[in-house]
Amino acid sequence: MKQNIIKQLLIFTLVITGCKKSNILETELPLPENTKGVYILNEGNFMKSNASLSYFIPDSQKVYQDVYYSANNRALGDAANDIVINQNRAYIVVNNSHKIEVVSTETNKSLGTIQLPNKSPRRIVIYNSNLGYVSNWNDNSITVFNPTTLEIIKNTITVGNQPEGMAIANGKIYVCNSGWGSDSTISVINTTTNEVVKKINVGKQPYDIAVDSDGEIIVKCSGYSDWSNPSNDLPGGIFVINSTSDSVVSKTILSLQTFGHPDKMAVSQGGFALLKVLNGILKFDTKSNQIINQNYISNLSAYGIGIDDAKQKIYVTDPKNYTVNGKVYIYEFSGALRDSITAGLIPSVIAFKR
Repeated sequence: MKQNIIKQLLIFTLVITGCKKSNILETELPLPENTKGVYILNEGNFMKSNASLSYFIPDSQKVYQDVYYSANNRALGDAANDIVINQNRAYIVVNNSHKIEVVSTETNKSLGTIQLPNKSPRRIVIYNSNLGYVSNWNDNSITVFNPTTLEIIKNTITVGNQPEGMAIANGKIYVCNSGWGSDSTISVINTTTNEVVKKINVGKQPYDIAVDSDGEIIVKCSGYSDWSNPSNDLPGGIFVINSTSDSVVSKTILSLQTFGHPDKMAVSQGGFALLKVLNGILKFDTKSNQIINQNYISNLSAYGIGIDDAKQKIYVTDPKNYTVNGKVYIYEFSGALRDSITAGLIPSVIAFKR
């Protein structure tokens, strides 16, 4: 009895260091069902099958680790790359396990698995209850599936090289063809016919893409990296596409010297986008399509960025050295650090359960 009391006291006094004394508790207690919170998808090491899912409840200031394993008594899989929530379901892309794992957001129990043999899926979007889309590295394609029945509708829509991020606007799916720097196009898919109807030229290695508050498409291009001769590197940039005309209406080139090769991006419906650049996080105004702060958050290794418009919070994941549990830092919209969370191995994507 005495040991149990001591254990409980330790659980309820555990704090995580942040910019101030934190009230966040890390606990192994059963996760309450039907709670609003934040999913943290932990990528895990390639070929190790140690991907996991953490869950943070802001109202109670508690973080729960490996909630998928706790609910299903099995590991999530090998290299988790993306998560999207739709209709009380979380759709999790597990790249090297070649599958989409579908989870109840009420219980975290598996509702089924969509197998994608040898596809190496990367990113996912849900258009409606009948149509979902996942990008596949191995065969340069998009697979269409039914998010309700989990059945494959169309196994292969051929797009560009190594497709990555996708966005939805005006009944169309916009696909980043990254090509590891060898491609520079966005494929446009008509959701009625599930065919590519256009390709739009942007910068080298389009990777992240999202729709802003005006319905325009914001594309982050990472540029080209020549590992054998860096003098051949090409800069990345931010490209804005009009989703009616499917044409580029603005481009902002990010110099290599100042920004390096831009990495992860998140777009707020409050009129701004955040990009990981050389020395931290850049803030981009999606109304004027201009950089408004080159050092919005400085000196931070951001592996993923999530924006909670409802609570005006920014979540930034830090994988540390990729061999120990990473951190998630929580910022105010002002850029001030509020708190931090210990997550799993290589925390990457943030998803909000409303």
